Amino acid sequence: MPPAKKILIVDDEAMIRKAVHLALEKEGYEVVEAETGGEA
Repeated sequence: MPPAKKILIVDDEAMIRKAVHLALEKEGYEVVEAETGGEA
């Protein structure tokens, strides 16, 4: 099985980040989150 593709979510709304994180994870992505551009 090939390694999961990694994706970065940057959003200041925690609930939005979590919803997108869960949706992408279900599709097989490795998800990393950041609250700000500086944190990213």
